[in-house]
Amino acid sequence: MSTGVDDPADVAPSAPAAPLSEPEASRAFSWLGPALGPWVELIVVVALAFTAAYVVQWLVVKPYRIPSESMEDTLLVGDRVLVARFYYRFRDVERGHVIVFHPPGQGDEVIDNAPAPAYDLNFIKRVVGLPGEWVGGFGGRVWICPTEPPGRRRPSAACDPLDESYVSSSQRRFRFQVVPPGEYFVMGDNRDNSDDSRVIGTIPRGWVLGRAFMTYWPITRVARLA
Repeated sequence: MSTGVDDPADVAPSAPAAPLSEPEASRAFSWLGPALGPWVELIVVVALAFTAAYVVQWLVVKPYRIPSESMEDTLLVGDRVLVARFYYRFRDVERGHVIVFHPPGQGDEVIDNAPAPAYDLNFIKRVVGLPGEWVGGFGGRVWICPTEPPGRRRPSAACDPLDESYVSSSQRRFRFQVVPPGEYFVMGDNRDNSDDSRVIGTIPRGWVLGRAFMTYWPITRVARLA
């Protein structure tokens, strides 16, 4: 009765296996000769690796270095952060997110309230005000109002103060202003040393590059960002 498995003793010897064929890549560059072929293969592999890395940084996750004190003590000068470039393709920008964006301006020059972004510059700040809200500073705190406060100088009963435990310096007073549709009011955590929406204006969603979600360097600073 057959068990479905051949006994090795009953199987005729098979023909010797054919030698392994030359790798496709080697044959493709064989016309260059034995000296150049491997070098061309190496160049192609390295080029593909760099291309893959570029695509990953462009579309998925990109590292950035913190150059200033504007986000202290959340982010220190020299910290490296990872930014999810794809995040806002699927999610809305939310209050409290730390984002990387192009500031208003041209090239590598910041121009306050310019209608176009400075594509050669990247800023990192925290989202404080959302589209349609009125944002202002009063009594050492940031206030969010659903409608325009009287005189734009002090909050009304309808306004709520933000609980900002991450702020590292005193909050100076600034006039209330409305956040236009599709734009965001951003501020640095170091309020005394930050060029943000109080000066440069609100940031359109199209200028936002992604959400910073963690610090990865130095090792002692590895942490998730809220």
